[in-house]
Amino acid sequence: MEGLVIRQGRPDDLQEVLRLWVQMVDAHAALDARLRMRTDAEGQEGMRTYLQGCLEGGDSRLFVAEVVGHPGLAGYLLGYIRPISPLVVPPTCGYITDLCVDEPLRRQGIGRELFRAAQEWFLERGQTQVRLSVAAANAVGQAFWRAMGFQELMLQMAMELP
Repeated sequence: MEGLVIRQGRPDDLQEVLRLWVQMVDAHAALDARLRMRTDAEGQEGMRTYLQGCLEGGDSRLFVAEVVGHPGLAGYLLGYIRPISPLVVPPTCGYITDLCVDEPLRRQGIGRELFRAAQEWFLERGQTQVRLSVAAANAVGQAFWRAMGFQELMLQMAMELP
């Protein structure tokens, strides 16, 4: 996409990242009510605190996308180095927690470029595997991640207790 810039997130990006995060959380809740998260002021403040910690941590990275002519951020990806287990080979992996592209800009390659930046960052840190979770009801997300080369590894299950 012409005019696309992928860069490391900064503290002054957090308000825009929160806007996109609410968009992503609302979309997931619409797919499956069990995926609801607090997006009120208190929930957003909690997420802001989490994101600030990610900006300060050496094992996490916030990538943001900007598109010339688009107001605000076009998207973001949040990833970190995650311990798996000292018994698993490899014992750590890259882990992607969030990927969101602003709705009017989807299907234009922004998500792919955000992932490429994260992939490069993981490789620079010696990671040989990247993991993530995608909602079972999120067919679009599953198709995207498969197109990026991901395959199912584990099936996460949930049960509501009485």
